[in-house]
Amino acid sequence: MTFDRVVIEPAERRAAVLRVIRGARRRLGLTIFRCNDPAVLDEVRAAIARGVEVDVLLTRRASGWRRRLDRVRALLEHMGARVTPHGSRATKHHAKYIVADHGPLLVASFNLTRKCFHETCDFAVETSDPEAVLDAWRLFEADLARRDLPPTASRSSRLVVAPEWAGKAVRTLLKSATRRIAIIDHKLDDPKVRRILAAKAREGVRVDHIATRVVAGRIAHGKVTIVDGKVALVGSLALSAASLELRRELSILVTERTAVRRLDRFVQRALADAGAA
Repeated sequence: MTFDRVVIEPAERRAAVLRVIRGARRRLGLTIFRCNDPAVLDEVRAAIARGVEVDVLLTRRASGWRRRLDRVRALLEHMGARVTPHGSRATKHHAKYIVADHGPLLVASFNLTRKCFHETCDFAVETSDPEAVLDAWRLFEADLARRDLPPTASRSSRLVVAPEWAGKAVRTLLKSATRRIAIIDHKLDDPKVRRILAAKAREGVRVDHIATRVVAGRIAHGKVTIVDGKVALVGSLALSAASLELRRELSILVTERTAVRRLDRFVQRALADAGAA
């Protein structure tokens, strides 16, 4: 059974977001770091109008967005959504995901903004995998209630959650490489990750890293890591110390052959373009 759908091109992104919101019948969980897209807000309003319970986790901090976040909160509350600011003001909720009922779940690197729907290099995975959906709801409920995730939450989960277990999960993934590691991430600066990549290169593993500010002709924003052409990591998580250890981030591991292959083709084209430049 195929659970995962990869979202890469700008034309796919808003459609994927609207599809998940539109499909909700009972409850919708939505995280927002930045949002100014009228179509998304209209779809949330329509969901509430048809009786869907909508909970929104809203970051407390986004650079240059203090007043706009206040306006987004007021608008959502006026619609009838329950809006909960995430955690303390010292932490940043940077995860970007939407979960509806028993699925699907959308884990993304992009914001719900016109810029991210048109101008950036970004990625997402839409999945109907019931275990991933359940894990996302557990994370969402824990953050709503401002309680810690249980120590067992990472066991067999496809979700890579920062700061709880992202560092360990990323290091384990990179250490598993035997042939090739391909990364798009202009924020990669974590010392432990850099040491693993250097060690893998010495072992003969091919390590390709695109760190440019423009990827495939678009503004670099999304991050993806692919190991041996078989496993991909997609979501908001950057391979940076701050992202791995301090912020609420969410990425998802993808192993379905068709999904990974599509991501890999994009990365290989981007590498070729970067080499040509």
